[in-house]
Amino acid sequence: MTGVCIEIPASISLGMRGAGSPSDALGMTGRDEFAANARLRAKLLAMETPQITAYLKTHCGWSAGVRAVLAKYNLPFTEKDIIQNPAFRWEMETKSGQPLSPSVEINGKMLADVSGEEVEEYLIDNKVVQPSNAEAGVPINAPCPPEQHEAAAVKMRF
Repeated sequence: MTGVCIEIPASISLGMRGAGSPSDALGMTGRDEFAANARLRAKLLAMETPQITAYLKTHCGWSAGVRAVLAKYNLPFTEKDIIQNPAFRWEMETKSGQPLSPSVEINGKMLADVSGEEVEEYLIDNKVVQPSNAEAGVPINAPCPPEQHEAAAVKMRF
């Protein structure tokens, strides 16, 4: 299993139907049992899906590394661009206690001033994902290449 892409089989249920079964003991009809099983599967899926908020910069090597790691594991996340929206920078600084980015909040735990490599290590160590040898597609522990900053400086000259 990689990331949170899991399938909860229909066989996960409250129990077998019939005399003496948990469903029978609870006085459940087939429809009641179906609804209860659907709720159980939904709860199991919710437990497996981490809540992730990433405070990132629009163009940044470190931020690109974090995005790449989250994409590598197919993890859904909320991206808050601290350059495009200063309120997100304030929120990040308030939650993390420091001004550096990227910062990533995973299930209520703030990882401040992290690289994609550090995010991946946290995800694996905390069993949010299983290790994967898939390529991230970009460096996950590197700043922007100097030519990216030079190109941006040229665009800003008047």
